[in-house]
Amino acid sequence: MGDEITITYNSPYLPFFHRRADLKNLFGFECTCDSCFRILSQPQENIRSRLIEESDSARIFLTTFWDSYPSFEAWSQNPSAYPEANLLISAHKIALEMIEREGLEELSSIQYSRPEWCTPDPSLLQPFFGPVPVPDTIRHTDGIAMCYGVLSDVTNFRKWVARAMDARLSHSGSGTAVADCWGAFEDILKWNGKSCHQNEDQARFGDAQRRTENIRKILERWMASPENFPAWGLRG
Repeated sequence: MGDEITITYNSPYLPFFHRRADLKNLFGFECTCDSCFRILSQPQENIRSRLIEESDSARIFLTTFWDSYPSFEAWSQNPSAYPEANLLISAHKIALEMIEREGLEELSSIQYSRPEWCTPDPSLLQPFFGPVPVPDTIRHTDGIAMCYGVLSDVTNFRKWVARAMDARLSHSGSGTAVADCWGAFEDILKWNGKSCHQNEDQARFGDAQRRTENIRKILERWMASPENFPAWGLRG
């Protein structure tokens, strides 16, 4: 029994059999991650088949999510084109459920959407060990908070901003340096919503510790006074 592998040797978003075959053929080991074990430990073949199909569908949903739904800007500023108020909220929540079920909490589907990951090669691994994109868990959590802000839902806005703060701390504790990132909240700073507080600009620059502290203060300010959220009430 060797040490647990905590890096990805190929795209975790590939189909179940494709993913496992790559690991076996290219790297010489059978994957026993929690997701694979959950499926392979089922004694009945029909149940295994159903779980594999659900897993593959979930990973397709996650990798195509950002191209399949309207952008936050489009949804928030054009309600006539997207009349369903909970459209993005429901989608983000489904994505979070799938991420948890598939054990993909630390990963970013955007990182693995590049063509290189479709045909993994041991010689291509090194370039991928660089700065890790913001995990999808954070981007989806941010997205839900932002949507509730647009809908003027004070209770849920505060609830999900708090979760966004917690998610950053959780990922930072696991070795992913994201406490100093804006995540999906970055979208708010890129379009002409309400004018942003000066700390928003300050939080985008400087050293990681300063950015982390500024982001924390800004999220706390939004929780205390939701109307300070730049997109507050656009669809409320």
